[in-house]
Amino acid sequence: MPIPKDNITAVIFTLSVLIVSILVSCTGKESDPDLKRLDSEATLSMSTYAKDNLDSIANLLLDKARSKSNKVYEGKAHFYLSSFKFGLSETEKKLRLRHLDIAEKIADATDNDTLRSMVYNQRGVWELAESYSPATAQYWFSRSIEIASRLKKRFYSIPAEMNMSEACRMSGDTIGIRYDRNLFDYAMRFNEPLLKFTAGLHCASYYSSIVNDTSELSPYIGAMRLMEKEYPGAIEMIYAKFFYNKGRLKDAERYIRYARPENYPDFQILYAEILSGLGRFRESEHWTEMALPSRWHLSPTDYGRLLRLRASNMEALGNHKEAYARATEYEAFRDSLEQTKSLDLMKRYRIEYEVAAKDREISEQRMRIRSMVFVISAIVVFVVAIALGYYLWHRRRNRFYKDIVRQNREFIDRQDILDKSIARRDAIITELENRIHELQTKDIEGGDAGTPDEGDADKNEDEPAEGSVTAGGLSDERSDEIFDRIRNLTDKEQVWRDTSITREAFAGMAGCNRTYFTEVLKARTGMGYSQYMNSCRVREAVRVLSDPNNSIPLKELSAEIGFLTIQTFYSAFRQQIGMSPAAFRKAALADNTTE
Repeated sequence: MPIPKDNITAVIFTLSVLIVSILVSCTGKESDPDLKRLDSEATLSMSTYAKDNLDSIANLLLDKARSKSNKVYEGKAHFYLSSFKFGLSETEKKLRLRHLDIAEKIADATDNDTLRSMVYNQRGVWELAESYSPATAQYWFSRSIEIASRLKKRFYSIPAEMNMSEACRMSGDTIGIRYDRNLFDYAMRFNEPLLKFTAGLHCASYYSSIVNDTSELSPYIGAMRLMEKEYPGAIEMIYAKFFYNKGRLKDAERYIRYARPENYPDFQILYAEILSGLGRFRESEHWTEMALPSRWHLSPTDYGRLLRLRASNMEALGNHKEAYARATEYEAFRDSLEQTKSLDLMKRYRIEYEVAAKDREISEQRMRIRSMVFVISAIVVFVVAIALGYYLWHRRRNRFYKDIVRQNREFIDRQDILDKSIARRDAIITELENRIHELQTKDIEGGDAGTPDEGDADKNEDEPAEGSVTAGGLSDERSDEIFDRIRNLTDKEQVWRDTSITREAFAGMAGCNRTYFTEVLKARTGMGYSQYMNSCRVREAVRVLSDPNNSIPLKELSAEIGFLTIQTFYSAFRQQIGMSPAAFRKAALADNTTE
C-alpha cells in the first residue's frame, strides 16, 4: 500500500482505528447473512486510508437494513457514511455529520452500547482531525472508552484508546503514553502486528526523549520491525530523535537521512532542527521550506516548532528583518493557539453539559417506560390500600387518644380520692396523737410513771423508739412533716405555677435544706424535683384541657401553669401523657361530644 506524503503518525492512527473496528463489526449478534456481508465489506473498506467504495457499500447496507427494518445495521450504515475524509467540502462535511447524528439517535433508541461507542469515537476523530480540538476530542474518546468498558471486551475500546493517545500528543499532554503502554502490552499479548507497530512507535517516540540508552528502546523497536517494510524510515526516525535529544547531532543526522524525511513533514522538521544545531542554517531553511506547505497535516505543536525554527535560522543568517517578521508570525500563532485552546475547553464543557443532560433525559425516559405498565396495573390497588390504611390508622388513633383521655380522667379522679383518703388518715393520726398525749399527761399527774414492766421492755426492744433516725439521716416523724409541707405547698398553694421557683426556695418553704428536700421527695414519690413539679403542672393541664368550656390558648396555659417555654410544656406533656396537648384537647372534646 503506498504511503502518501503526510504525517506518518496521523496515517497510522487513522489506519489503526479503522482496522480494529473489524473486530467490533464482526462480533455483532445479528444473523442476517446479506447484512453481515455488507457490514464486513464496509468495515474492510473503512480500514483503508482512501476508503475506496465505502460510501457505495454503506448506502447499499442502509437500503437493505431499512427494507428489513433492522435498526442496528441501519445505524451502522449511517456510521460508515459519517467517516472522516480529508479534502471534503462544507456541504459534504455537514452531510456526514448528519449521518453521525442519526447513528447516535439509533444507538440511543436501540440501547446499543457497541454502536454508541463507535459513534462517540467517530465524533472525537472529527474534532481531532477537522477542528483541531484535542480537549473536546479527548472527551468523546473517554466517553467511548467508558461505554466500551461496559461490554467487558477490551477490543471494543482499543480504537478510542489509540485516538486518545493521539489527542494527548496533539495537546502536549504526556498522559497519552499511559494508553500507548496499555495498548502495547495488549498487542504483545494477543500478537496484533499493526497494533504492535503503532503502539511501539508511539512509546519509542516518547521514551526517546527521556531514556539514557538505546537498549531501553529495544522492546518497542523490535515490535516495529514486524512492519518495517510497510512503514520504512520509522525506526531510523526514532534513533535520530534519540541522538538529537542527547546532543549527538552527527549521529542524529546519519539516522535521519536513512529515514527518508522527504516523505514526511514531521521528519523534515526534525531534520531541520538537527541541521540548525550543526550550524548549517541554509540547509535547515531548505527543509523548513519543504515542510511549510504541509502545515495543515501538522499538529499545532509541530507547526509551532517549525515557525520558531524558521525565525531562529534567519537570525543566525543575519537577516534580522526576516527574522523579526517570522518571530512575529510565531508569536501570533502562539497567541492564536492559546485562544484556540481556550475555545476548545469552552466547547468541551458545553458538550459535557449537553451530553449529561441528554443522558439524564434518556435515563429518565427509560425508567418511565419500564415502570409505566407496573404503575398502571398497581395504581388502583395502591389507592385502595392507602385509603383503607388511612381509615384504620385514623380510627385506631382516635380510639387511642380517647383511651388516653379516659385514663387521665380516671387518674385524676383516683388522685382526688387518694388525696381525700390521705387527708382523713392525717386527721385520724392527729386525733390519736392528741388522745395519747392526753393519756400520758394524766398518767404523769397520777404518779403512775414507774419503770416499765418486762413485757413493755421486750416490746421496746423490738420497736424503734419515737423519733428514731432513718437510713437517710431523717427521722420518720421529720420526714412525714417535710412531705406534708411539700404536699400543702403543691396542692393548696400551687407553688409550681411560679416559673421562678427553685429547688432551694422550695426546700426553704418546706422547712429543710436542699438535700433533705430531695431525699424526702424521692422516697415518697419516686420522682426528682423537676419531674415532680412537671407532673403537678401536667396534671393541672389535663384538668384544663379536659374542660370543654375552657378554650385558653396553649401558650397562655403553658405560662399559667409554670412552664418557662411552650416547647418545655409540649415535651413534658408528651412524655407523661403520650400525645401533644393539642391532640389531647381534640380527643377530649371528641370524647365529650360522643358522651
